[in-house]
Amino acid sequence: MAKLEDMEYALVEKGTYPDYCRMFSGDSRFDPVRYAMALGHNAQTHIASDQIMFIGGMGVLGNIVNIYGEEAIPNWRGTHDIDLIVRRKDYLPIIQSVFDDLDMGGKSLSVPNKYTLRGKSRDGERNFLNSISIDAYVPNGSHDGGVVLDGKIVNESDWNEAVSTTLFGVPINVLNPIELMRMKLEICCEKTKNPRKQDQEDVLDLYDICRHNGFTPKMIYDGVGKNNVNQLQRLNKTRSGVRWNIMKK
Repeated sequence: MAKLEDMEYALVEKGTYPDYCRMFSGDSRFDPVRYAMALGHNAQTHIASDQIMFIGGMGVLGNIVNIYGEEAIPNWRGTHDIDLIVRRKDYLPIIQSVFDDLDMGGKSLSVPNKYTLRGKSRDGERNFLNSISIDAYVPNGSHDGGVVLDGKIVNESDWNEAVSTTLFGVPINVLNPIELMRMKLEICCEKTKNPRKQDQEDVLDLYDICRHNGFTPKMIYDGVGKNNVNQLQRLNKTRSGVRWNIMKK
């Protein structure tokens, strides 16, 4: 059975399939979330849930859902691909096997520890979802050395501080909001003269999540690093409020 299809049958057993269908059926905007759920389910069936951690847009969504629940998904900015970190190279087949049809898959020529896979999968009604690209970052050498990602080393402390949440009962791990915010500020904002609106929204959403979790502004500024403080302060000045009343939850 296809991995995405298998995941949907598991939702039937969990009793969450009706809610899942009401939110996702007929709306291809949410295909990346369904693929992420299939990845989470596939990892769980291989007793490897702690070997995969989402970053990027899906990482932000996981942090949002952890606070506000699945009902926040329709207000999320969306994504067209999936970025994740794999703890050990041995677990790459778990990523690849989520596709029924694999269009391409291989090691990046420009980023030594990145593997890019593209393909598509069928759902429980045997309909293909849109194709999607998955960028999987793995250790360069021994897994003990961590995963190098744009100059940052994602190591065991980051894995230990990963946020574990669920999407309709499917477990997923995402990078913690402080480190994800630091990554967003350094990669998407600091290195880009005109950062995308979605990246700015991500940073502010993660800031609000940290505040909800009890972090003071000083703790957040210290956490993202001194080189990112000015950019974060500038973004905070542009905000019009707290999205989804996250801090009031």
